[in-house]
Amino acid sequence: DALTLWIEDVIQVNINITNDILFTKVLEFTFLCKEDKFKNKQID
Repeated sequence: DALTLWIEDVIQVNINITNDILFTKVLEFTFLCKEDKFKNKQID
């Protein structure tokens, strides 16, 4: 969902999304998602 929102925002301001940019963002969001899950497991 977060990646979709990011893409929609980028499209609204007319920024070209290259494959490299998209790939980098996917990696960033994947890392953040895994980090959140790890933190949540530590709290439980």
